[in-house]
Amino acid sequence: MRSHLVFMCPRCRRFLTAPVGQKRRMCSYCGKIIDISREATALFDSAEAAAEAVRRFNAGKSGDFEEAVRRSRERIEHLLPKDEIDAARVARMSDGRGLPSGKMQRLLLMFRDLATKRPCPLSEIEQACPRYGLEWTWVEKQIEKMFSRGELFAPRPWTIRYIGEAPQKHARTNRDVSDDILQLIREQGGEMLTSEIVAIMTAKGVTEDATVRSLDRLMNDGVVYEPVKGTVRLVQ
Repeated sequence: MRSHLVFMCPRCRRFLTAPVGQKRRMCSYCGKIIDISREATALFDSAEAAAEAVRRFNAGKSGDFEEAVRRSRERIEHLLPKDEIDAARVARMSDGRGLPSGKMQRLLLMFRDLATKRPCPLSEIEQACPRYGLEWTWVEKQIEKMFSRGELFAPRPWTIRYIGEAPQKHARTNRDVSDDILQLIREQGGEMLTSEIVAIMTAKGVTEDATVRSLDRLMNDGVVYEPVKGTVRLVQ
């Protein structure tokens, strides 16, 4: 059973959770990328215990969080990753040789290389920045912007996947997308949040109504089901 950390988003002040060892995660509420090592954290022995604590803290019992932080401090010190990318090494490696001259072009190249075929951890994106002549502080802001535009999505709050440029509004479709949804769920291991499916299909130009109708059709046909509300799983 893997321990989890609970911490507060510094932008929207909502509480979140992540497995011990994850250095960064994206806030599910406002989209900010959080450096977990810089935040006050409380340690819990399981994902279930952490999720219950998040519900309690977000319900307004922040005093409980402060007490949990105090109890967890000594246990956390040896668990969090301490490695930081050396600024001098970034400068030496960021000469951009053999790469596009434009900063945004290099960013998109990095996303196509690392985050198109599989979800890529934010820590891996950070480590790859020097190879593409980019600085993480700038990339972090672009990720948040691209996430809000639907060009990136987060299969897990600490990973991203590149979809591509968001389609124009006039290109939206109401067609049945059952096959597309099935393929998407298979690529994500057979289970996804409904909200993730809607976000990805919307970014591809499919209306939310069309996505919901297609999901209903798949459930009525017995191809997928909801093990819990808000989660869709393939029938084995």
